[in-house]
Amino acid sequence: MAVHHGESISRTIQIFSGAPQGSVLSATLFRLHIHFLPKTLARFCSHLFADDLALIIKGSIEKKFLQNIKDLEQQANIAMKLLENFSKNLILPVNIKKTKMMLVHSIVSPSYPKVFFKNEIIEMVSSFKYLGVEIRTKMGWSSLIKQYQRSLKVFFFNTLTIIRSYS
Repeated sequence: MAVHHGESISRTIQIFSGAPQGSVLSATLFRLHIHFLPKTLARFCSHLFADDLALIIKGSIEKKFLQNIKDLEQQANIAMKLLENFSKNLILPVNIKKTKMMLVHSIVSPSYPKVFFKNEIIEMVSSFKYLGVEIRTKMGWSSLIKQYQRSLKVFFFNTLTIIRSYS
């Protein structure tokens, strides 16, 4: 493969499978490759951003917490089975080490659902950073506000230092 632009030609590289990482071609081909993933997971709320997938499975406010946990576990395992079949059919590996699960709740000491992907349990986390925003089990904003406070303190300290140096 080589890039042609006018009379110029880049160096030639051999590609036996895939496309160069970071190229427009690789992003386009990947998007085409996973085009039907949202349809496969249509019964769930899914968010795709590049190669990141977030699934949201919600409980019912009318049910008791323990019944919700059972229902969520069942639904999450169905989602993982659908994802497993999709990834197998398209020869698209899923990095189970990067796969996390989080339960958003207000219960003091809840029981947690057990969700599996290819017979491996998915790690339960109490906070998760998604697209730059930290989401916590209690859905509070305190950690995000503290992070912004620290950033603003550094910004104002640096600004005052620069202003003082000109005084």
